[in-house]
Amino acid sequence: IVMGLTNNCAPPCLLEDLSVSTNCLNDSTFEVLVSFSGAGNTYTLSDNQGTPALSGLSAGTYTYGSYPSGTQVVIAVQDENSSLCRLLSPVVTADCAPPKPCDLELLSAEAVCLNGSSFEVHISIGGTGQAFTLTDNQGSAPLTGLSAGTYILGPYPSQSIVIFTLTDPEAANCSLTEALTADCTLPPPDNDLCSAATPIACGDVVQGRTDGATDVGVCGFCGTHADAPGVWYELIGTGDSVRIEVCGDYDTRLNVYEFGCDTLSCVTGNDAADLPGCEGGSAVSFATVAGEPYLIYVNGTAGAVGTFSLSVHCASEAPAARLSAEVVARQVQLNWELSQAQEIGQVQLERSQDLTHFQPLCRFEGAMQPKGAFTDEGVKANQRYFYRLRYQPRHGSTTYSSMLGVWVPGLQASLGEFYPNPATSLTRLTLFSPAVGKGKWQLQDQAGNVLASGNFDVAAGNQALNLPVPKLPEGVYLVRFALDGKWIGSRKLNVVN
Repeated sequence: IVMGLTNNCAPPCLLEDLSVSTNCLNDSTFEVLVSFSGAGNTYTLSDNQGTPALSGLSAGTYTYGSYPSGTQVVIAVQDENSSLCRLLSPVVTADCAPPKPCDLELLSAEAVCLNGSSFEVHISIGGTGQAFTLTDNQGSAPLTGLSAGTYILGPYPSQSIVIFTLTDPEAANCSLTEALTADCTLPPPDNDLCSAATPIACGDVVQGRTDGATDVGVCGFCGTHADAPGVWYELIGTGDSVRIEVCGDYDTRLNVYEFGCDTLSCVTGNDAADLPGCEGGSAVSFATVAGEPYLIYVNGTAGAVGTFSLSVHCASEAPAARLSAEVVARQVQLNWELSQAQEIGQVQLERSQDLTHFQPLCRFEGAMQPKGAFTDEGVKANQRYFYRLRYQPRHGSTTYSSMLGVWVPGLQASLGEFYPNPATSLTRLTLFSPAVGKGKWQLQDQAGNVLASGNFDVAAGNQALNLPVPKLPEGVYLVRFALDGKWIGSRKLNVVN
C-alpha cells in the first residue's frame, strides 16, 4: 500500500540586505529610502507608524512615508509567500529643521595685568546661544554652557601668547579664534633706590609695591636677610619709640638702617610678625633720636614681590607735646609746651650723652603747667646731649616725652664722642670747625701703629663724620683727627666683633 505524503516544510527565506536611509522633503517632513534584495516575487513594506503598506513588490529600492521631522521609524519587509520570512530595519529618524544660524559675536577681548608677572584675559561675547564653549591653548579647563556675557581666563605668565577659541556647538561651523598677550613688566617704583627714599612720618599709612624693583641684596643681613627686590622709605626720628608694620599680598621682610645710604648700619629687621588678619606680614620696633634719619627697606622672602601697606606708629608724647632747646653762651635753654595741664604727679627733666644713662636735671611735683623752661649750665663745648621729660602720675605707669638731641659747639675746632662705642662696623662723631677745610683721620693700635686712615672734606660748623670700622681684633684703639694738616685731637674707640 502506498500512502500519500504531505510536505509541511516552509520554503527558504530568500530576503536579505535590508538598508534604510532618510531624505528630508522640507523643513518639517522626511521620507525613508528602503532597499532590499531577495529571490521572492512578492514582498510587502510596512512601518510602525501606521502608514498604508505597499504590497506585491519585488526586490529593489522604494520610498516610503512621509513622516514629521524627528519621528522614529522602523521599516518591516515581509515575504508574502512565507510568514517566517521577515526583516526589520533599525530605528531611523531625521531632523529636518533648518540649521541654527551662527550669531556668535566676540564683543571685546582684553589682557589685564594682575601684577608684574601675570595677566588674565577678559572676554565679552554676544549671541543667542546657551551652550557656548571657551577654551585656550594654555591647558586651562574649558568653560562650557556659556551664554552672552563677560568671562575671565587665566592667569597667565607675562608675555605668554594666549590663543582662545569660542564655539557654539548648536550651530554648524560656528567658532571664533583670537590671540592676546601682555607684557606686565612694571617700571621701577619711584623709591626703588635708597637715594630716592620716600619720606614717611608718625601716623602715616602708605601703599607701595616691590613689583619692578631693582634694588636687590644691597644690605646683607639685618635682623633678617635683605636679598629680594625692595623699596626705600626715610623716617626722621622724633625721639619716640617707633613701630613700623608692613602687610602685603606676599611674604614681606622689613629692615631698618641708619647713617645714610653710603654707610648703611643695621638698626633692626624682621621676617615674620603676628599681625591680625595679615599672613606673612612684618613689623619692627625701635627707639629713635630726634632729627636722625632712619632708612626702611621693604622687600620679600625668597625673592617674593607684590604690593603692600606700610604704617608708622609712634609712642604718644607724654607729658610734653613739644620739647625744644637753644644753645646760648654754652648753655642749653630748654622749653616745653603742653596741650593742657597734666594730672597731678611728678615730672622730671633728664639728660643723657649715651642714650642709656639719664641724669635728672629738675623735678616738678603736683600739677604741671602747660609751659615751662629750664637752663642747663652743666654742659661742655663740643659735646652732644639728649633731653627728655619723664612723667609719673599718681596712678598709672611712667611715660616719656620725645627725645631731643642738642650739640654744644666750641669756638675752636673740636671733636665730639664716638657713637656707638663700642662699635662693630661703623661709628660716628660730631666735628666742629670754624671754617671749611681738609680733614684726615688715623686709627692706631696701642703701640702707635697706623692700621687705617682716610681723608674727608670739612664744612664750617658742626658736621657728622661717619667712620667705617675695619675688621680688627677686639680691643681699644686710638683715632686721631687733623684739620688742614694740624692734629686737633683724638678719641678712643672700643672695637668689638
